[in-house]
Amino acid sequence: MREYKAGRRRTKKEPSAKPPDDGRPQIFIVNGEMPRMIEEIESAIIANDYEIYQRGDWIVRPATMADLPGDAAARTPRIIRAGVNYLTCEFTRCAQWLGWDARSDGWVPKDAPKKIADTYLEMLGKWRVRRLLGVINAPTLRPDGSVLNRPGYDTATAVIFDPDGVTELAPEIRTVG
Repeated sequence: MREYKAGRRRTKKEPSAKPPDDGRPQIFIVNGEMPRMIEEIESAIIANDYEIYQRGDWIVRPATMADLPGDAAARTPRIIRAGVNYLTCEFTRCAQWLGWDARSDGWVPKDAPKKIADTYLEMLGKWRVRRLLGVINAPTLRPDGSVLNRPGYDTATAVIFDPDGVTELAPEIRTVG
């Protein structure tokens, strides 16, 4: 229970007193419950295939960047290290964060707390997001001899195939003998 200036004692409303569901997972910001909030945002990232990955000691994201300024034709896929500000923004995009507002006596939308992103980056060895080894822009062979030619993340190789706008790929490659 909380003590309010008016001298009345009230308890926080249960999550049923929340704003309308916007389709994203809802995470309630409650002091002292950081492990729960981190677990919930990571589960949301995994369940919805958001492009947040782990690579070695880093949390990363794929990006395609122009090789030369103003040269939109020459683009290279890259893996970029995610910083705390980027993660805070992505965490806010991935879930509806709700904090208690005493003035309105209810749960209101908030940005993801920066300390959640900062702490998440420090959790090396505990991340459950997918691993990312590389980003390619041409079909390739997997170690088992099958062809990786579908755009997106490939679980078997931990590689993202991004054909960079090319819609007509070579016909299925067949192995001989």
